[in-house]
Amino acid sequence: MRFFWLVLVLSACAPGVEVARNADTEISTAQSSLALLDWAYLSRLEARAAVLSDGARREYVVLTYVTRIDRNDPAISSAWSKGSALPYAVSDTRRVGPHRQEAGVIRLTESAFRAALRDGLDVTLISARTSHSARIPARLFGEAWRAAEPLT
Repeated sequence: MRFFWLVLVLSACAPGVEVARNADTEISTAQSSLALLDWAYLSRLEARAAVLSDGARREYVVLTYVTRIDRNDPAISSAWSKGSALPYAVSDTRRVGPHRQEAGVIRLTESAFRAALRDGLDVTLISARTSHSARIPARLFGEAWRAAEPLT
């Protein structure tokens, strides 16, 4: 019985697929589960794919989270994929316990998102202190795509 409750509690903590609508902005967001993609010596990279819709148009993005376990900010300066710069913007910086985290957004075209549905997306995030290179799995793009299907 204890095992059942432990599994139930741990499964509730797992970051899964989410669909939400902001009543103020009327923007709907369908996002994939969160995946740990890279763990370097002092920092880690996590990401999820997302589709945003206001009813008239859709935006396709990758949400990134770089967390440093020392007291330095991640300070990501650029994002790349196979030698091409990706449009990256910092959306938030915060403390997570004693650690520092930067949340960022990589905007994708619909065709790039569709390609990532098949092949995943190779990304490199660069800062003065570190860099993270990883492949964002195609399954994350699939989760967000399927979750976004009912969005208008």
